[in-house]
Amino acid sequence: MSGPPDVSGPRDLRCSDVDRERVAEALREAAGDGRLTLSELEERLEATFRARTYGDLEPMTRDLPAGPYPVPGLPVPARTVAA
Repeated sequence: MSGPPDVSGPRDLRCSDVDRERVAEALREAAGDGRLTLSELEERLEATFRARTYGDLEPMTRDLPAGPYPVPGLPVPARTVAA
């Protein structure tokens, strides 16, 4: 058996069921708003519930207005609003 996993930053930390549920809810809202198709929603939900780390979760909402999902320990990126 190898040693402990390499945790080089916050994105490598394990996410919880609560974290996965928060992302899933954001995805469902985006689909309800028409931002994701049903097939995109299903694909992202599957990946969300398979996610092990915050780094796995982050891309799920990156292209949504409310995203990306914040990673604990990292600053929340500033969102620019188009005029």
